[in-house]
Amino acid sequence: MDSESQYSKLVRKTISVEYGRFETKITSLKRDEDGRWSINNDPSFSKFDGIIAAVGTCGEPKLLKIHGEEKFKGQIYHSSELDSVKVRGKTVLIIGSGASAVKAVQFAIEASASNIKVLARSNGSFHETQSWISS
Repeated sequence: MDSESQYSKLVRKTISVEYGRFETKITSLKRDEDGRWSINNDPSFSKFDGIIAAVGTCGEPKLLKIHGEEKFKGQIYHSSELDSVKVRGKTVLIIGSGASAVKAVQFAIEASASNIKVLARSNGSFHETQSWISS
């Protein structure tokens, strides 16, 4: 089972159908005169006091500009582009420590990267972690 399926299963198990609606495209959010939110102008939805958008990237992926990257001989990918990337036997550097970085680490492990390093930001500077996998 992939991580997305595991996540969906967990969410469905912990959020009752009364409070959650799954696999629904949101086309509009409108706030009424009482300050409550309606979804898709659809009366079958409950009204909500607040909305949390936890949907990941809301636009085009943006790559970090790295000083000297033009000298780098390898490939640079955004975490949203990993599906077709081949990393078997390669050294992989992941920059970040949020949910996308965690998913990228999982991808690199499952795709048999030989060495995985993570640069995680702390107080505005980056710190290298120990190797996660090393052959």
